[in-house]
Amino acid sequence: MASIAAVVEWMETTSLAPFLTALDEPDRREFLDRYADELHQAYPTLPDGGVLLRSRRLFILAQP
Repeated sequence: MASIAAVVEWMETTSLAPFLTALDEPDRREFLDRYADELHQAYPTLPDGGVLLRSRRLFILAQP
């Protein structure tokens, strides 16, 4: 992904959405800031500024 900020933005609209809706704006901002800090530790920034985000996907092909 382009950056940690891009990862956070993507996650806000997917897996984090149910959790974020339960928070008021100040708590939401604090949560996302802490989340970004954790992402920085788990996924180092590449020399070009991008982030290699490992994301497991399972693809199944079924035929009759």
